[in-house]
Amino acid sequence: MQKEQSQQQPNEKFMPLTFGSIISFSPTDSQDTFIHVDGFVKEKVLIKRFDHFDSKQNYSKCLFQIYPAFINTYKKEAQTLKDPRNAYKISYGQKRLNMINNLQEKIVTEFNFNLETFKKVTGQPIHFGQTIQLLHISSNKFLSFKNVEADIERENYKIGLDEFSSDMTIFKFLPCYKHQKESEGVIYLDDSVYIATTNTALNKLSYVHLSNPTAIKLRKFDIAPNEDGANQENERLISESQRNEVGKLKYKIEVNVSLESQTRLKINHFTNFYSENINFLECGDIIWLNHSELDATLVCVTEFKNKVFDYKVEFDIGSKITDNLRQFLGNTNGMWIIENSNYHKGGPVRWDQSYRFKHLSSGMYLSVQKAKKKGENKNYSKIILEKEPSVDNIFSFVPVAGAHLAENSSHSPFVAKDAFVIVRHEKSDSVLQGTFDKATLKKKTAGELEEGRLFANETKPCMVKYGASSEEAAFKIIKANYSEVWETSFLISSFPLLTGFLETVQNMNYVNGGC
Repeated sequence: MQKEQSQQQPNEKFMPLTFGSIISFSPTDSQDTFIHVDGFVKEKVLIKRFDHFDSKQNYSKCLFQIYPAFINTYKKEAQTLKDPRNAYKISYGQKRLNMINNLQEKIVTEFNFNLETFKKVTGQPIHFGQTIQLLHISSNKFLSFKNVEADIERENYKIGLDEFSSDMTIFKFLPCYKHQKESEGVIYLDDSVYIATTNTALNKLSYVHLSNPTAIKLRKFDIAPNEDGANQENERLISESQRNEVGKLKYKIEVNVSLESQTRLKINHFTNFYSENINFLECGDIIWLNHSELDATLVCVTEFKNKVFDYKVEFDIGSKITDNLRQFLGNTNGMWIIENSNYHKGGPVRWDQSYRFKHLSSGMYLSVQKAKKKGENKNYSKIILEKEPSVDNIFSFVPVAGAHLAENSSHSPFVAKDAFVIVRHEKSDSVLQGTFDKATLKKKTAGELEEGRLFANETKPCMVKYGASSEEAAFKIIKANYSEVWETSFLISSFPLLTGFLETVQNMNYVNGGC
């Protein structure tokens, strides 16, 4: 199967780009650099480099789904009525209520019509000059032209995100080479394009543009030590590596809209559109791994030791599956992103391919390190978390006999959303399991150890050689729904702002003589 796919990949550049596709954009001269936006607390659209890997990087924030242009006639009418200048048009009493109810019904009808339009065009090729919208995957907001000046290049306009579709969220792809203009007009997955807005400013067509790199000098964040060392406690929280960065120059590239300049952007195809009703996992999905025997979830625990953060992988027994398996109350520290071994490629998760598990909150990768210390059991490997992708964090899913196949899918090559799986580490050929910790081992009798019964509060995750009892290595995959992912992502995005605010308040207390 992998051989088949490798033979098909070179032909991908000849496949048309279609509505519903999920894509990212790169400058044509820098393939590991992408248009990136947080979409929650921070809404600046910038260029981010992925060639120097950082655990804070999340490729899903570079992804956009292509939608057709929507009709917004009644939504515009509702927005017009909100304008104080149009207060005289608003009726009162029962007449006002009837008008609002009537408008509400029209907006719902218009929304359903737009939804049906998307379903009808999904999978159809996109042509140059055809109107489109770009929905940011992570935040579920539309890329939008803002009629205000940009932050860095003040002569240009800002680009950002909007929660709702409007005239400002409509764009179109335009050809940037002669051969594209002379072809049939279809856009292909590997094409380079110009992105233009449909809103003309000063009667001129405006284009998505990348600013020149702007140097920014790094400063200590909320740290200003005085003579009596009042801020010594905050100084302690800054790592040595962070101190070394102070004073260095960081270069920022802004994405804006220009009347004069246009930037060629390469389309990077991530995956095609798949309906939410499908029963298989996709790359980029966020899951919990619940040990079926322990009824415990694999989580990442963070501790602050010796001025650095220490990350550990443990089992959590607080997560619960309801009896009907319809609701899972999971620990947010146990949410893992399924990432393709080639991070900028998506698609369905298959039994015969390799993946990484990236921790949603910390950005660290689940990894395996072979036993090195004297006296350590050579059949066991240590589970660690690493900042960068490597061969040590490549895993694959192995089906549990008789438990992974859904009805009518006896030959499915894809991993189901609720499958029972064995998590196999490729390099060490070992599988994720549970074992008694050292303190428990001393207390257990030989008979108890031979029986091999595992309890979540007495065990820790470990790796054992592939081929051991599959029942003890079985995990149930539980896919997080959209609301769970959105709420957690929002909290992660907000956390630095909240902690920065608390540190500022503490500093003010020091200055004012508080405790």
